[in-house]
Amino acid sequence: MYCPYIQARVMTYKPVTAYTATQPIYVNDVDINTGLYPVLNFKPEGATYPYIYVPIAEFARVGAKVVWDDANQLLTVETDYYKMKTLLQIAGRWESPNNTPETPSEEEAFYRCFTIIRPTGINTFEIDIEAAYRPPFGATHMGSMSGKGQIMDSKIEFIVDENMRGEIKLQNEKLFINYIGDTSYYAGLNVGFAKEFVRNV
Repeated sequence: MYCPYIQARVMTYKPVTAYTATQPIYVNDVDINTGLYPVLNFKPEGATYPYIYVPIAEFARVGAKVVWDDANQLLTVETDYYKMKTLLQIAGRWESPNNTPETPSEEEAFYRCFTIIRPTGINTFEIDIEAAYRPPFGATHMGSMSGKGQIMDSKIEFIVDENMRGEIKLQNEKLFINYIGDTSYYAGLNVGFAKEFVRNV
């Protein structure tokens, strides 16, 4: 997680009075007030209440990645919080808003398309997309594709094989898939995979 605020603000170096915190400080169920660098209790000038200050060096004990760039004198802390949050938001079963509400009669067209996303790690998942279409008085045509995906930075991407990959976006509680490749290879010309999905409840 990069914080430009640190670069933009110029702080004045001066001594301050702080006190070591004596109580346990839990982050992700780990007491980080037990390491080499103590947690401090400090009241900044003009503040109404004192605040607890946790040494960044201790963040590594709770899963964060702490990197010091000596050349640029820049400290960076990275966590998987936003990746995990995004993964939970996309996980589950989604359906096309154009799905046929009920099984129609033979003289009516029938369409179904579903997407199922299953988390497999902190920022990885498996995805299944299935579609079915039946024209009036015709036979049912079906298609499917399965792949594996990953959340990297602000991108959500998945790969089916060397011929197909896709990008996923969340917007207004809807899931959108941008297919990069020829979808007819997985469903034929008669079945179209939906690009917009709503959560199936």
